[in-house]
Amino acid sequence: MISCDNTKNEILEKKISELEKINKKMSAELKQIEFERLKNLQLNLYPNTSKFKVGKNNVVNGIFFEISKLHKYDVYQTDSLNTKESRKLLLKNVEKPTFEVNFKPKTRNDNKLYLLAVFKLDSLRLEFPGVNEFSVE
Repeated sequence: MISCDNTKNEILEKKISELEKINKKMSAELKQIEFERLKNLQLNLYPNTSKFKVGKNNVVNGIFFEISKLHKYDVYQTDSLNTKESRKLLLKNVEKPTFEVNFKPKTRNDNKLYLLAVFKLDSLRLEFPGVNEFSVE
């Protein structure tokens, strides 16, 4: 009986040791994955107003964006958030989460930029509208 217990204890101790090694390896891999994810973050700052005043507290918001490769998408300029008629293709097959477009106001009242990012996944279509208002002088 005693030798049977010793064998069972040895087997259990060996399994525990193996599980501890696996746990240590998985923990290291998870830390590496999280580190890689954090390396892909970008901090963007957005002021609450376009003009700051001297001697007054001005609020600036910060938000993190993950910079990683995306499924290809197209970027359109529109004249409002809901229109389909005025879409003008600006960028095609973008894969990065960041892009740059030029905006040239025609008048002082032309102070809003409406963009639409369109993802096409087989038969699915996802649209992400965006708008930004500017102070035009």
